[in-house]
Amino acid sequence: MVGSWFRVFCGVPESFKMVGHLFSHVLLRTKELFHRGLLSGHSFFRQICDGCGIALSLIVYLVNTVVNILLIGTQNCFAVLLAAWEAVSGPVQKILELTLALFSYLSSSLRTVHRLYLLVLARTQAVLLLEIWQRAVRRGSRTGQAAGSNRADAGPVDAQGPPEAVRAPLPPPPPLPPPQPQNPDPPPGTSSRDRPLKKHLCGDGDKVAPQTELLSLLKEHEERKKCVICQDSVKTVLLLPCRHLCLCRDCTDIFLRQPIHQHNCPLCRHMILQTMDVFL
Repeated sequence: MVGSWFRVFCGVPESFKMVGHLFSHVLLRTKELFHRGLLSGHSFFRQICDGCGIALSLIVYLVNTVVNILLIGTQNCFAVLLAAWEAVSGPVQKILELTLALFSYLSSSLRTVHRLYLLVLARTQAVLLLEIWQRAVRRGSRTGQAAGSNRADAGPVDAQGPPEAVRAPLPPPPPLPPPQPQNPDPPPGTSSRDRPLKKHLCGDGDKVAPQTELLSLLKEHEERKKCVICQDSVKTVLLLPCRHLCLCRDCTDIFLRQPIHQHNCPLCRHMILQTMDVFL
């Protein structure tokens, strides 16, 4: 019995000792597990952060790639458009320059041809007027000669008198007016322009005066058709609103280049608002 109780009392510390060892083992395992859990959570959080960083870097890389592709495509498109514009604008510009040069040459040539046409027309008109006046003078001289010969032939017939069969029933003739000189002096009211015409009707020796007057009239007519500034070209520009035809095109262009306060008509000094080309 004593031995059994001794064994029992010896077994109790052993039991407490085993319980202490078990409790310490449980604590160590719990501590180890807790430490492992913390380490695993930290590693898991680190892995999550690394994954987020990698995903963000991938997104940034994709966005950068897309932006670079768009920029490069836009640059290439602009380069292609610029090259096409240069390829098209070069020939078009040359064609426009050639067209403008051709138009300027044609305008200058047409202006020269127009001046020649006006000059030929003016000369032809002067020749026709001279021919018409010469024919009129010739007809007038012939009419004057015929009238003088008729008067000379009618004088002896009136002196002889009519036949007796016709003279009987007629009343006595009225008294004749006093004779007048052949070349009476012109009255004071007559002008100097009518004198050459009256002298021309008196005989054939006075034909020089009407021709001289005709030439002077033609010269005066030609002078009136010339520009009032250069006195060389024909008047072809009508000034508005005063309606004076007094300038040629070259003088008008030079005149309109002056300041605006000098754009006045040379004849009436009115302001020139507009010009019009007139072809007579």
